[in-house]
Amino acid sequence: MEILKIENLKKRFGGVKAVDGLSFSVREGEILGIIGPNGAGKSTLFNLLCGLMPLDAGRITFSGEDITSLSPHKRCHMGIGRTFQICQPFKELTVLDNVAIAAVFGNSKTVRPWVVKKYSEEILEKVGLSIKKDLYPAHLTTPDLKLLEIARALATSPKLLLLDEVMAGLLPGECDRILKLIRCINREGITVILVEHVMRVVRELCERVIVMNYGQKLCEGCYEDVAGDKRVIEAYLGREETGAQ
Repeated sequence: MEILKIENLKKRFGGVKAVDGLSFSVREGEILGIIGPNGAGKSTLFNLLCGLMPLDAGRITFSGEDITSLSPHKRCHMGIGRTFQICQPFKELTVLDNVAIAAVFGNSKTVRPWVVKKYSEEILEKVGLSIKKDLYPAHLTTPDLKLLEIARALATSPKLLLLDEVMAGLLPGECDRILKLIRCINREGITVILVEHVMRVVRELCERVIVMNYGQKLCEGCYEDVAGDKRVIEAYLGREETGAQ
């Protein structure tokens, strides 16, 4: 069953075609990887899916509903959650309060304060940050900030989770920690789309991979087929830094 379908998405910035006629679908429960060189349009695609940018053309269907013209908060309430490449937590709030804010405003359900606190604590326990719940973001390491970003996205109760380069800047062991977390999240029934440059993570996690280049879909398939495609090697894998293998 499809949870997401995009048809002929287009987005331009002046003369640059950031996303150019992109179409694909995502199965419920799938972990889909999106790779490609810097500037290929991957983060722009996430912004279009979340409603942070308006489309120039195309259609987005989520859980059988056309969400093309919906606002970001309505899409979030429907079940689309995401992380950002650059972590931007509320610096004046504790780790727990950062997650609680997401739970209150990113979730369509109205809940009482004590329920929000308990729910937020459970999410922090899941991602491994419960011991740091009373700290402020300035006191967190880079891996912990990444985990907080994931926790905030989970607090919105997503059906579909978009992960934008959550492994960037992490050591192999730190990547393994988040890799295990993503598997756990997926086993709970959350569909995942991840944009990633660490090919080892893509290989181990993703059932299917889409390669973007110049805003278009270059090819798609399982990791082995995609990694061996001459077009992908020339456009990306042969000349880009792909991280730990």
